[in-house]
Amino acid sequence: MWEMLLSLPSTAETVLDRLLGVIQGWRPNCAIPSASQVLYRLSQRPRCQRILEGLFPRLLMTLLYKLSLAAVILEQKQPGADQPVPLGLAVEGIKVLLHAAGCEGHVQNIQKQGGWDMMLRAETLERGVRLLAREMRKSPAEQQAFLFQHMKEILAQRREWQMNYAMTFYSELLGCQGLGKDWSDLRLLHAYLSHGSQTIRLRALEGLVALSGDPQMAREMRGRSLLDRILRCLKDPSTDIRMEALLFFQTMMGQLKRKEASPIALLLAQKLPALFGDESSQVQELSLSLFGDTMKAVVGRDKAEMKEAIRGVVVSLFLHMNAESRSVAEASGKTLLICAKFLGWRKLKRVIKKGKNWMIGETLLKQDRSRVEDYVCFSLHYLWDSQAGVRMEAIRFIGTAARHLGRNRSKQTLEVVWDGE
Repeated sequence: MWEMLLSLPSTAETVLDRLLGVIQGWRPNCAIPSASQVLYRLSQRPRCQRILEGLFPRLLMTLLYKLSLAAVILEQKQPGADQPVPLGLAVEGIKVLLHAAGCEGHVQNIQKQGGWDMMLRAETLERGVRLLAREMRKSPAEQQAFLFQHMKEILAQRREWQMNYAMTFYSELLGCQGLGKDWSDLRLLHAYLSHGSQTIRLRALEGLVALSGDPQMAREMRGRSLLDRILRCLKDPSTDIRMEALLFFQTMMGQLKRKEASPIALLLAQKLPALFGDESSQVQELSLSLFGDTMKAVVGRDKAEMKEAIRGVVVSLFLHMNAESRSVAEASGKTLLICAKFLGWRKLKRVIKKGKNWMIGETLLKQDRSRVEDYVCFSLHYLWDSQAGVRMEAIRFIGTAARHLGRNRSKQTLEVVWDGE
């Protein structure tokens, strides 16, 4: 029947639309195989290609939805021995669709990366679909545009049953040139930062990182509402979300002029120190690096406020130079050196440059004598740090600071702190 209908020019488009309906009404053991056969025949008919290009995004998203549905079915009940595995059927349907759309190279590349095998297991399905989305970035511009607009439509209409994979494709395609990206994309992603799904929030952040690489779009992102929402992401339980929020600010700040970036740098200077002791060494390292960037961004009157913020974190940076992670220790040292330059502390700068780490604590105390008591109070919290190297350095630093305070003052300071605890 399909073969006969496809041979009639007046009904070709109707047949393709009907094909979409067949897949949407899929049952594991019949519809996908028949739909795959029709898609294969379409690839042999040049006159059907144009119609297929227009329907491609809808067909792909429908197949992906069926793929996710099959994963749920398999988690609840194993298929019978005489029944084809639903995941396998859906994956084969996607392959056939890609072939019919002239994307044979995508099929091969995904195979090399193990993507198709990932899609056959519920626990790795998400990773496999993301590989597929990333591969579609290599598609011709027109196909990218069709996909992009369809994904944007799904997200704008908040179609829950397609939302997850639509956001995956949307965030990947935002990294492509052109596609008519504008303020509406920014609003859309902003709205999804408060979605209940951690995966969707992460993909929305990834999309914002992609958009922030454009100077004009980066300037549009300076609104306090968006910035506050992403600053809250720095406290998210998910390491991936914290990392992506840091990447957003790093990318965005790199696109702005110093005058534009200065107010944002002050906001970050207040939030980033909380991540210096993060459980993830990657988050630690990136937050330290970004803190160094904030000092390079401030201008004019903002410098005085930045100096105050820096004085509050120099001890933390010094203590984290003893972190177990070598990259974190090095990043802490580099950022402390930037702080010394920003504050004009020449002695501390010389000590750090010469690698005389054992002298840094003493030099810090001499460099800013008015804050010795504050430094002691701050260091006490590090006596319970999870890393032995940091704890030991905190003990040494407190001992050195006690000598600077004198016996009576150091005793009084410690008593006040302990009472507060």
